[in-house]
Amino acid sequence: MSLQNYRATERHFWRSIAQDVITVSDRAECYLTPLPVPVFNYIYLQAGADSNEFSLAQQPFMPHHKPHCLVAEKSAAETLHPQIMAAGYEADGETSAMHLSVDAWQPSSVLPAGYEIREVNDQLSLWAEPLEAAFPAREDDEEAPDFSIVSDYISYHQRAMANGTELHHAVLLCQGKPVSCITLSLSEYGARIDDLGTVPAYQGKGCATLLLDYALTLCRTRGIRDCYLEASSEGLSLYQKLGFRTLFNYLFYVKG
Repeated sequence: MSLQNYRATERHFWRSIAQDVITVSDRAECYLTPLPVPVFNYIYLQAGADSNEFSLAQQPFMPHHKPHCLVAEKSAAETLHPQIMAAGYEADGETSAMHLSVDAWQPSSVLPAGYEIREVNDQLSLWAEPLEAAFPAREDDEEAPDFSIVSDYISYHQRAMANGTELHHAVLLCQGKPVSCITLSLSEYGARIDDLGTVPAYQGKGCATLLLDYALTLCRTRGIRDCYLEASSEGLSLYQKLGFRTLFNYLFYVKG
C-alpha cells in the first residue's frame, strides 16, 4: 500500500501544479508547464514501462524541443537505457522515493532563539525567496535567480490552491529573513513534501530539519499516518535520520 500511495501522492502534487497532464498509461505520465526549464517539465516512467510508452511520452515535448526531465524507476531505466541514450538524454543522478510512518516519528529539533516558522499561503513571495538556489540563473548574471520563473511557479501553486488542492507553504525565518522553505501537500493518500530549499549561507545548520519537523507535526495533528517525498542523493541521510525509508529508486535524466 505504501508504494501505491507514494505514486498517488506524486500524481496528486504534479497534476495540481502542472498546466498540462498527459497520461500515456498507468506506467507513463507527462507533466508540462509553460516554463522553458527542465525542472518544471517531467516524464515519469514506472516499473514495467516499455519502449512504446516511452516514445509516446516524449511526443508532447518534441514540437518546440521543450526542455524536460525524465524520471524513470530504476528497472525501467535499465531496460530502456539504449532508447534513453539514443533520444539524447543526459544522466543526472539518482533519487529515492521515500516513506515515513508518522506514528513512529519523533521530533528531533528545537527552534533556536531568533528563528520563527510561519505558514505563508497568502504570502508566497516570502516562501519563494529561499527557492532561488533551485532555479537557474540568468545568462548575464550567474549569481542571480530568474525571478520571472519564480513568479510563474508561485502562480501555479496559487492556482492549485484555488482549485481546492490542500497545500501548506511554510518558511523558516531567521531574524525576520526567510532562509528555508517547504511545501506540504495533503490528500486522501497521505502527505507529500516538496520544494524543501535553504539559501546557501544557511545550509548545513539544521534549517531543513526544523521545517520537516514542523510539517510532520502538522501531519500528526491532522491524523495523517504516512508521508512521502522524493530525495536526491545529497538529502538522503537527512531523511533517513528522521525515519524515512526508501521504497524504490528513480534514475534522473535531463534533455534540453
